[in-house]
Amino acid sequence: MIEWNYLYLYAVDRYGVEQFSSMEQKISYIRDFEHNITRDLEAPFALLTLSIDDTHVNILTSEDLKSAIDKDSILDRHIVPLLASKDKNSLYAKVSAAMLNGYASIADEIAESRGIELKSSIGNSGAVASTIWESLHVLLVVVIRGLTFLLLPLLAGFKGVLKEGGFRIGRIRRKGY
Repeated sequence: MIEWNYLYLYAVDRYGVEQFSSMEQKISYIRDFEHNITRDLEAPFALLTLSIDDTHVNILTSEDLKSAIDKDSILDRHIVPLLASKDKNSLYAKVSAAMLNGYASIADEIAESRGIELKSSIGNSGAVASTIWESLHVLLVVVIRGLTFLLLPLLAGFKGVLKEGGFRIGRIRRKGY
């Protein structure tokens, strides 16, 4: 049995109180801040960091885990979409869900890269839900376009008349009636 005890989360409202005059200055500060967190961590480690006010999320790993984790995929598929979603959930609820998804994805990828079968896992339910949601959007577009093309011949008996900025639908009348 292999134990994994070095997967960390670090989430705060703001990394510091400094105001930055440029984006380069802000990025440099955040890199230094993250370096200060990781310098005392024992390898192997993976660290998911998030600062709400700085709108920053990152995954840092020790050298021996860099190849085990696809950082961009985890951020793009499991974390950022939850944080960027426009829904009724509060910002902190989205942060909580994003951090949980990120943590689970990191653990799953590390286990897979080491050939470890996890007894239990949250899995990639965030990716599955995202895929289902995207599929429903595509299906909706296809159905609407299909209905449009099916209904156009039925609507051929009607014409639109542009009158004083409005659009009026009227029945086409044949001569002699």
